[in-house]
Amino acid sequence: MSDLKDLSTEMYRNWEQSMTKWWDAVLDDPQFIKGMGDNLSVQSRARKGYEDQVDKTMESMHLPSRKDVVRLARIASLLEDKVLGLEDALLDQSDTLARVEKESLQARVDAAEALVTVQERLATIDSKLDALTEAIGALADAKKPASRSRSRKAPAKKPATAATKEG
Repeated sequence: MSDLKDLSTEMYRNWEQSMTKWWDAVLDDPQFIKGMGDNLSVQSRARKGYEDQVDKTMESMHLPSRKDVVRLARIASLLEDKVLGLEDALLDQSDTLARVEKESLQARVDAAEALVTVQERLATIDSKLDALTEAIGALADAKKPASRSRSRKAPAKKPATAATKEG
């Protein structure tokens, strides 16, 4: 069995080598290359004539030609590119707007928290001022009886006001 396999492998290699030599010889032959080039040129001219004839026929039947379809495809492609660009710009703008909105809401929350903190601080200061005013009032009340007893002995001087200081 292996002899048959070896024999077929050897036959394939010989065939491949001979075909390679033949193709190399054919492709290196300038006459063959010239003939293939001329053949391709004639086929290309024939195809161009056929396409022109099809376009004339389509035009006479008032149907779009290949050129028209290609032109419309290009226009559609350009429009698609523009629409995709607009969609991308719109998505970017939407993302930016969402980010700005989030930052704005955070700023409003921060401002509200700061306002509450300031109000609490003002309330604390106000209560301390009230306590201080009461303490000063209590001190003043405590000093009044003592000053009344002195006032009987000697007349009290009037405290200087802002109007008398300025004038």
